[in-house]
Amino acid sequence: MKKFKFKLDPLLRYRAFQERQQKMAVAAAHAAVVDCETRIRSMIQEMRKTKITFDVRLTTGMNAEQIRWFDHYLNALAAQRVSEEARRETLVTELIHQQQKLSEKTVLKKVVENLKERKKEAYYHQAYRTEQQMLDDLVILRSSRGANG
Repeated sequence: MKKFKFKLDPLLRYRAFQERQQKMAVAAAHAAVVDCETRIRSMIQEMRKTKITFDVRLTTGMNAEQIRWFDHYLNALAAQRVSEEARRETLVTELIHQQQKLSEKTVLKKVVENLKERKKEAYYHQAYRTEQQMLDDLVILRSSRGANG
């Protein structure tokens, strides 16, 4: 019996390649979101530490220049945090988009895999039927020779 050969194997390999590429894109987008969230948490901690330092120095006494410096620094951190949060939203949107594309690529690959499986089953079923027909013909031939001879 001849081995099953699927004519769309190159397409299946290409679809699997596209799926792997998309998985890497999803992983990169996820890493970017995690990195951005880490930076936001770092900024929040820095703001807390700076506010504590500001409060401590304020009670011990500070001049106007130092107060202005702390104020500018805290404002800059707050603006940077807002910017990072906006960037995070953009990255999350991109991650969702990449995940949807991955889902599409996976479905396309699954379609070809399912087609291959159906064709393979049909091929082996037909081969089994052909073999069974040959065996039935052989049995009929033997029984007809046995009856005649």
